[in-house]
Amino acid sequence: LGYFKLKDLINRGAIGKVFAANLFGGYYLPYWHPKVDYRKEYSAKKSEGGGVIFTNHSLDILCWLFGKISEVGCFYDKISNLEIDAEDAAVFILRSQSNIVISLYCDFLQRIDQHKLTVVGELGNIECDLIENKINIFNIKTKKWRKINYKFKVNDMYLKEMRYFIDCLLKNKKPSVNLLEGRNTLELALAAKKSQKMKKIINL
Repeated sequence: LGYFKLKDLINRGAIGKVFAANLFGGYYLPYWHPKVDYRKEYSAKKSEGGGVIFTNHSLDILCWLFGKISEVGCFYDKISNLEIDAEDAAVFILRSQSNIVISLYCDFLQRIDQHKLTVVGELGNIECDLIENKINIFNIKTKKWRKINYKFKVNDMYLKEMRYFIDCLLKNKKPSVNLLEGRNTLELALAAKKSQKMKKIINL
């Protein structure tokens, strides 16, 4: 719900032309499914497509909010003592086709669930806390922050997804998200991994 509200604010020009965005998020992998051994889940295994880059949905969200990505750079690694063989932290630098510069940090490490997005525009900023369900908007005309609170439960999202999917089947409707968009996100994630292999890390 928070992302829908954010997209609506951007589309309505609440902060004018968007220049840049920063998304910061993460959560401790063993906390995801407390009744399951995290070491046995796909997210912990490189051979099964695990790791924070392929598991995290932030790339999908950023493409939906800001459009297709034209440039990507990434640093990723396993930096914790988690018993996994895939990366547990990643930092991205992205540029959209509309010239929006985006930074993204995601991990499997944080003991406190965090998901925060800041958007910088010509007329102000938008700050979103997607865990606390809060959006703050600063506009240069009023020089004041406006606060938006909303109610959202994670489980409601999954229920709505199932209802929407069943509705598409029953009414023979095409879903709003198609396979091409999923393919584009996968290609972006693969390009991010490739970018690190092609670049040299300079030791200072």
